Amino acid sequence: MKKIPTLLYMVAGLVGVIAVFVVAIYAWPLREKALGKQPYVDMSYEQAVSRANAIAQSEAVENSPIDTDCRSILKLHGSKTAKSVVLFHGYTGCPKQFKELANVLYDQGYNVYVPLAPKHGIFTGRIIPERRDLIAYANESISIGKALGMSNGVIGISGGAVLAQWAAMYRPDAAQKLMIMSPFYEPSVAQAPKWQIKPLLTLIGQWRLADVNQGDYATYHGLSQYLLIAKNYPSTPISTPSTVILSDADPDIDLPLAKSFSAQLLSGRTLYYVPATWKVKHDIASATELKEFTGQAASDYARLYDGLMPEYLEQQH
Repeated sequence: MKKIPTLLYMVAGLVGVIAVFVVAIYAWPLREKALGKQPYVDMSYEQAVSRANAIAQSEAVENSPIDTDCRSILKLHGSKTAKSVVLFHGYTGCPKQFKELANVLYDQGYNVYVPLAPKHGIFTGRIIPERRDLIAYANESISIGKALGMSNGVIGISGGAVLAQWAAMYRPDAAQKLMIMSPFYEPSVAQAPKWQIKPLLTLIGQWRLADVNQGDYATYHGLSQYLLIAKNYPSTPISTPSTVILSDADPDIDLPLAKSFSAQLLSGRTLYYVPATWKVKHDIASATELKEFTGQAASDYARLYDGLMPEYLEQQH
């Protein structure tokens, strides 16, 4: 009987190892207890203002690497108001993304808090936040917001929309209203085919065996942290009044998923699309992309947040 060549044993062994590795990638759980419900401590108005100011001061210390235009925004009426709101900017963005909307909401009587996300606002290198830090940031931010008004809500865009929805689902005590814009549950198929999502989340997001740059400041590891948080939402839908705003021209997110996933988890949510005439893609909040429609959009979004429908937004059911 002929002996099987050693090389064949080696090839068979290598194929077996690869097969086990691939199975491990796709079978690896994405659910993490640390990304679920979090403990919190209620604050008084004074404690919340003190904490928000301390955070702002830490961003403004001498020789701070944080861009002065990217520091947290806190707009107060001098005392606790009937309504307050926390706004979460997107991945690689910063609070100035919501500057115009924050001003409109403040003028309408809201106490407004737009906190800077961990590792953001520093445009000297890659922005690589970690999912647990993002959860801690969201949890503390809405605790601050809760203390600023009798009723508090959350607004978020892109990765910040993922955090805003996390807040509404896990912290209903601090998020009685929700508005999400361009929610980044998953990238578009053009950006990443579906079969690549699980390896992205496992290999890069959780195991960090590799990290690939994406654009000037982003990395796939940083982006995957938001996707992992979305994978850890509770499966039971919530009835919190919710508004979802999308752009049909958005090339970055999985639009069908944004519609179906938000409908699945946000019972009774209302879906809107920005007008095609605005010619905006993913970042439907910032003046950089909205240009001459910035003021109109800010007013529009504030009305939507208050449950009103502007004439030039087409409501989708």
